[in-house]
Amino acid sequence: MNILNRLKIWQKLALLAAALGMPIALLTYLLVAEKNLAIDFAHQEIRGVQYLQPVRALLQHLAEHRGMSNAYLSGDASFREKITAKQSQLAEDLKAVDTVDTQYGGFLNSADSWQAIKVDWQNLGASVFNLTAPDSFARHTALIEKLLDLTIHVGIASNLVLDPDPDSYYLMDIVVDRLPFVVENLGQLRGMAAGIVARRRISGDDQIRLAKLLGQLEMMREGVQSSLELAFKSNGSLKSILEARQDAFAASAGAFLAVVEPLARSEEVDAALSPSEIFATGTRAIEAGFGLYDATAPALVELLQNRVADLNEKKFTALGGVLGSVALILLFAYGIVRVLGRSLQQAQKVARDIAAGELDHSITIVGSDEVGQLLGALEATQHKLKTVVGEINTAAGTVNAAAAEIAQGSADLSQRTEEQASALEQTASSMEELTATVKQSAEHAGQANQLASAARHQAEQGGQVVEQAV
Repeated sequence: MNILNRLKIWQKLALLAAALGMPIALLTYLLVAEKNLAIDFAHQEIRGVQYLQPVRALLQHLAEHRGMSNAYLSGDASFREKITAKQSQLAEDLKAVDTVDTQYGGFLNSADSWQAIKVDWQNLGASVFNLTAPDSFARHTALIEKLLDLTIHVGIASNLVLDPDPDSYYLMDIVVDRLPFVVENLGQLRGMAAGIVARRRISGDDQIRLAKLLGQLEMMREGVQSSLELAFKSNGSLKSILEARQDAFAASAGAFLAVVEPLARSEEVDAALSPSEIFATGTRAIEAGFGLYDATAPALVELLQNRVADLNEKKFTALGGVLGSVALILLFAYGIVRVLGRSLQQAQKVARDIAAGELDHSITIVGSDEVGQLLGALEATQHKLKTVVGEINTAAGTVNAAAAEIAQGSADLSQRTEEQASALEQTASSMEELTATVKQSAEHAGQANQLASAARHQAEQGGQVVEQAV
């Protein structure tokens, strides 16, 4: 408190502003940090979607390569040139994934997984024409499973699986968890069916595998449908973007399954079926699935970008509000300090003038706060002192007049006293003379007494003589 007593008003207000500013600054920092975390979270999700888009193309073309290789190795030589062309396309896909992995691999920790996939593909692509159909199919499928694992890894590392908003979450569910696995099962079904038709025979194991794939596909399609409906419910604007793609995929997948389902129920292959027809029908279904993917992924990115823009707007609005409030507080503080300073300076000057005896100072009272009340009190004090001083001056005049009269009387008394003193001195002188005369008379009387005594003695002696004479 002693320190506060030594501070000026503006310093005290500055100290108060600093004390209040610290929690405001802390809360602002926490708010901005929270918004930045959410923005970084969304940016990471965008990286994940951008990474998965070339992976999706690689997944599609690798599945096509698997189906073509299975058909070729099952006896349809017409697929050889298609396989070669597809490998060239896959080389471009690898470059595209290399680019995004270089750009985002550090954020997503995906480099090791991607390099392993590249090595596996190089080995598979170099030996595909020398493999058996089951071996080729198995190795393709294993490689595709690694791509799907990479998709899941990117979904986790990019925070996509933790998306906080319902609409973008369900779109993420389609892009990461639903469609890649649906089209992979469609690809497996396409390759298996094309191989069966190319061989013109079907085993019991083939029928079991077909039935299993068909059952899985039915559940997966329902999952895609459910996620889309939930996304539409959360955000109605998505329906106009995705509904047509959804219907196209449902129709194409339904047409393909309608062709394949009889194979799972029959012990013989319909002679009217051809591997190319099976492959083309399956490809249309897969392309429709990827078409839905290609519409969903940009919609997801747009939602994420809108979220980032909204978060930035809220962040800057909050910052603007805080800075505006701080500026307003500082403006008010400046005004208060200025008003207080002027009023207190005026009060100080009035007090000094009163102390110096100047009671004619004009006091300007602004406001009715404590400082205004202080100035009012000083004005009343000055007025009262002025009245008192006036009365004192009047009384002093009266006293001065009385003092003058008293002084005149004292002077007269002094003069009379001096005159009496002079008379007394004269009387004293006369008394001294009288005393000397009396003293002299006393001396003369003494002498007379002595003379009388001597005369009496002589008389007595004379008498005795007379008596003797007689």
